[in-house]
Amino acid sequence: MENYKRAFASLNREQRRAVELIDGPVLVIAGPGTGKTQLISTRVGYILEKTDAPADSILLLTFTEAGVEAMRQRLGRLIGRAAYDVQLNTYHAFGGEIFRRYPDYFEGTNLSLIEELASDSLLRGIIAKLPYTNPLKFADNYVGEIKAFISEAKRALLTPSDIAKISS
Repeated sequence: MENYKRAFASLNREQRRAVELIDGPVLVIAGPGTGKTQLISTRVGYILEKTDAPADSILLLTFTEAGVEAMRQRLGRLIGRAAYDVQLNTYHAFGGEIFRRYPDYFEGTNLSLIEELASDSLLRGIIAKLPYTNPLKFADNYVGEIKAFISEAKRALLTPSDIAKISS
């Protein structure tokens, strides 16, 4: 926890305020590379130091697997072994876990999960059905990039008509 204490000491006033607020959510709006992961990791250390909350009662969600990995490494450097007890997932994985654990709550809805392999297969099937005149007809080697684009478009709240306007 020595690394956590050094990280805490290096926070500015606004960051310290976000870390020290234990009860309730905290919204941190900041661009890439501005220290959000450091701030969140420090907040976890602060909660573990100042409360009797066990690490496995803390839930952290992020958008990407890369974010999960970065957060886990940062937590490990700041708080040590407890980092592996913190519940850390992508939003998608966490939602999937909720679906799997509590299927009765979702009966009667048309919601379903699509796993990584199934989403690749679905996209390849769509691509295969495209006419030969479509520029995406031979994009099956770029399924990862297509999925990343879809993810970014969803995150940006773009509708299909927005994308059509942008692409024309």
